[in-house]
Amino acid sequence: MKQAGFKLALAFFVLLFLAACVVLEPDFVGPKTWTFSSMDRVARGEWESLDSRTITRISAARNEYEAFQLNIRAPSGGLHTVQVTVSPFQHEAGYSLPDAKLYREHYVHVDRGGFAGSPVNRNRALGAGWYADALIPFEAPGTAEIPSHPFNVEARQNQPVWVDVFIPEDAPAGLYTSRYTVESAEGTSTGTIELEVWDFSLPKTPSLKSSFIIWDEKTPAMRDLLLEHKLMPRNTPVDEQADRIANDGLNAADLRFWAHSDIDCQFDNPPSVEEIKARLANYQHNLLVYNYSADEIDRCSNITDKMRAWGRNLHEAGVPQLVVMFPQRQLFDDGNGRSAVDIWVFSPELYVENRDAQAILDEALAISEAWSYTALMKLDDIPKWGIDFMPMNYRIMQGFLNQRYGLTGLLYWRVNLWQANPWRDVTSNEATWPAGEGMLVYPGEQIGQSDPVPSLRLKWLREGVDDFEYGQILRDRGQENQLKQLIRPAAQDWRTWTKDPLVIEDVRQSLAQAILGQ
Repeated sequence: MKQAGFKLALAFFVLLFLAACVVLEPDFVGPKTWTFSSMDRVARGEWESLDSRTITRISAARNEYEAFQLNIRAPSGGLHTVQVTVSPFQHEAGYSLPDAKLYREHYVHVDRGGFAGSPVNRNRALGAGWYADALIPFEAPGTAEIPSHPFNVEARQNQPVWVDVFIPEDAPAGLYTSRYTVESAEGTSTGTIELEVWDFSLPKTPSLKSSFIIWDEKTPAMRDLLLEHKLMPRNTPVDEQADRIANDGLNAADLRFWAHSDIDCQFDNPPSVEEIKARLANYQHNLLVYNYSADEIDRCSNITDKMRAWGRNLHEAGVPQLVVMFPQRQLFDDGNGRSAVDIWVFSPELYVENRDAQAILDEALAISEAWSYTALMKLDDIPKWGIDFMPMNYRIMQGFLNQRYGLTGLLYWRVNLWQANPWRDVTSNEATWPAGEGMLVYPGEQIGQSDPVPSLRLKWLREGVDDFEYGQILRDRGQENQLKQLIRPAAQDWRTWTKDPLVIEDVRQSLAQAILGQ
């Protein structure tokens, strides 16, 4: 009996000791604020590491969007009627950039975590929980359930704000400064952040080709949103193309002849050369017009002759053939001396699982081009696109890994795979799919508008497109060896790449210095 009493008392004192060791957040008055990297992600309740992650300066070229996050934390009583302003970045000589665009970051709940992989997997899903993902423009009407701006912040919770800054073509290089102000019923917080503009410009039309698929598209708004983030809709109506090329950077479009060929290994006969030419005549000539003929047919052994026939007809009409599969040597000749496939689109998984992959890819790139894509990836270490994966998954592939392997484009199978209300439910349709698979944008109806809005993941994809552009400037100058050396700390291969925003920023700085000849 005495022994039981002793154990009970000991357990009580152990619990008391552990409780005393818990570090409690000191209370404060009014809002606390920090500025974070665009590649950071702030958990709703975290507080201990916030001071160590703050940044004071961002950098960009002209014709580039650069972003940062302004995090607002509430004291024990919460914050009410929070209003945020960010002044235009002003050059030391007086020039002002256009107003920044602000978004309130909306947290969504991931009910089941994504792919964990083996115990040695270096790119594990972070698991179920709350993640900032949907971006609500401050100018959106908002609703009582999902406000835009102003907003309240619950007690001891974070509310990040995404700040997009665009640097026009005529902006002078040098140092710019902006001041932010966060006002609330409980008090005000202010601060400054700097922007260094480098003395070179990114092209208005992206060098990276891409094909992002919109299902059940009813208005141009979804295409607007993709192009705003330097990603190409797979289908752009012919009557929009001239304007999109001139004003939105459109660089590619699908001719939309489909072989009805995917994992079932069926393959329709090709359209005639005359049919292809007739449709092509409606497209703009200063555009990559490709034909996305078949999808994920790597395991099909009966399609070689049909694929060659499609290639011959498309080539005679002047159209390159795009197929989602890893390059195959038997398709390097369509029967007329040209590769049957002009644009190979493959996932990192297909490369890693093929022992002869680099040799085959080298042969393919000598006669054609290749793009990367991702969908439902389950191999350890490779990039994966799920909400509960680290942000770098959405940036590294199309940027530095594409440059590492000499790939020139990016494809994604869907951007608007929504449940009835994705603002409440980001679970994918299939039990094994990660949350957010096939969904990069959110519908606008739940925030009082008709147009869709971006996710943080769409912003991170844009960052990767810009990374590709930095590399392409050097590649076009004949500095490919230097490029590969500079990006190696960020992207060694499909399985070895950084998740650290500081490493990415160091590489960007090195690339900018190389572009400037420093």
